Amino acid sequence: MGKLTATKSGTVAVFNSGTTNVVAKFTSTDATGVIQLVDSGGNVEIGASGNNFVISPAGGVAQLTVGSSNSTFAGDVAISKTGDAALTIT
Repeated sequence: MGKLTATKSGTVAVFNSGTTNVVAKFTSTDATGVIQLVDSGGNVEIGASGNNFVISPAGGVAQLTVGSSNSTFAGDVAISKTGDAALTIT
């Protein structure tokens, strides 16, 4: 399979699928397929593991997994409240 590499300042690629919802398809032949986003300070990976959406900072263990019936966060989740608005967690 070919490889596309571009080094350019500004926008490198623009895709317009018109009225089709799927703009691009990326396929992995193992259990996990991710897209890595990188800047000068580090990277994060977003992708699919089975039928779950996953977010993994620095290519490590998924910190957020979203499935069809539940979602999981690794580590702690902090929630803060200001003002008089009610806070409801279910």
